[in-house]
Amino acid sequence: MGEEDRRSGDLDAISCAFCTGDPERVASAFLGHYKRAFREGRIAQAFVELPIAYADVVLHLADAIADSTQSARLPSTEATILAGSEDEGMWVEILPRAWVRLVASVPQQKLEQVLAAWARRVSDEGYEATPEVWAAPSLAASLQKLIAMASEADSTGKPLLGLSAI
Repeated sequence: MGEEDRRSGDLDAISCAFCTGDPERVASAFLGHYKRAFREGRIAQAFVELPIAYADVVLHLADAIADSTQSARLPSTEATILAGSEDEGMWVEILPRAWVRLVASVPQQKLEQVLAAWARRVSDEGYEATPEVWAAPSLAASLQKLIAMASEADSTGKPLLGLSAI
């Protein structure tokens, strides 16, 4: 990663993403604004961006999965902040194993149900949940990739990291 990575091509900030890889390297690169390197696959082993961003993504997704799959709600979705902070508006967190397992458990045939429940939960909490965003194929594809990453992380015991800049 060089200064050129930082200056060129990072026009679109990463607002909400998940990845696997070396936690220290991921945190350093994300907080160092090397967004292009993530998108080009040079930082994380696996990487997915969500086309939505707000502070409670992890909580609302967990609740939507529990509602759609008749799973128990998680008692906590509290992640371990690895670097940055919500106060700074940019952080990297290690997601709880229970959350990773829950996401990994979503069957393909429940994907649309999860998306609909997630949109309802977001709307109920007062966030904007426009139909264009929630019906977008890119959100469904991103969720599918996140489920696959969670499954891999769950089976290998490697951490799944959340990247947020709000």
